[in-house]
Amino acid sequence: MSGRLDDLLSLGGMSLLSQLRRQEGRALAAVEPEPVEPGAATLADLVRRWPWPMPRQIGTPGLGPGQFDHPYGAAISSVGDIVVCDTYNNRVQVFDPDGTFVRQWGGRGPAQGEFNLPRCVATSSTGDVVVADTYNHRIQVFRLDGSFVRSWGSLGLAPGQFQYPFGVAVHGDLVLVSDSVNSRIQCFGLDGTFVRMWGSLGAALGQFNCPEGLAVSAAGEVFVCDMRNCRIQVFDLDGTFLRSWGSQGSAPGQFEMPWFVTVSSVGEVLVSDWIRVHVFLVDGTFDRFQRMPVGNRVFQPTGVAVTPSGDLVICDITNNRIVVLPAGCCP
Repeated sequence: MSGRLDDLLSLGGMSLLSQLRRQEGRALAAVEPEPVEPGAATLADLVRRWPWPMPRQIGTPGLGPGQFDHPYGAAISSVGDIVVCDTYNNRVQVFDPDGTFVRQWGGRGPAQGEFNLPRCVATSSTGDVVVADTYNHRIQVFRLDGSFVRSWGSLGLAPGQFQYPFGVAVHGDLVLVSDSVNSRIQCFGLDGTFVRMWGSLGAALGQFNCPEGLAVSAAGEVFVCDMRNCRIQVFDLDGTFLRSWGSQGSAPGQFEMPWFVTVSSVGEVLVSDWIRVHVFLVDGTFDRFQRMPVGNRVFQPTGVAVTPSGDLVICDITNNRIVVLPAGCCP
């Protein structure tokens, strides 16, 4: 069975159907129905009429526009575009909400507007695109059209310096950065002015061991993937510890190195940990594992983002693609 057909069977839960095909975004069953009374609906009719929300894929492996080499992070712009860190291609790519390629910028190097393995991207309500230029040890800010605005940071331990900044999030006029190897969170103004920082290396509450993805909820709570401590930690915007959850393992609510996190408008906290996407309530209560329509293929989720309409956007670095799961598609 092909991966594409297996995806559809997995998605629809229609494994008893002998055939399945797509037309105009709906799943259609091609089966030989049992004799029925005149006018009665067949199983094929019911499936054909069902308005299934179908997953879609953005991108293929490669170097060209709309192609990827290890897409790590994704964000949704203020106008609904999908903005992706195409990490190994050292660029940012932008797609419209339907997944159509719009533009790209970047290239490998240390100059302004160039990147060295960027890992994460965030967007502001004013149209800024903030990129963690990880191996250049800096933050860069662009307009959505790709024009360079500013950058800040360098390699070091002092406030405003970084050792491999990984996660980035924007809340109002604040930019939050997970300074991964320095095991701390730093906050800046959108102009790059240092505001505050918190955290240190360790396993105690409020300490980190390689913090990576982070997100800020509408209520101003900061969710941090404390990767090597295999937990999520939550702080207020001043850096005050609020709560944490998780441990290493494969059981519900446990992690194999949590990498990326996002918070939806309905208060769900989604965490990727290389092999799956966990869904929690904001208080840390485990809700479910997000189902993935991947058939028999290996799926390695990294960056996660949620559109205003509730679609889930997932970076799949193994298959060098972005998977978009419409709201209600794979509960």
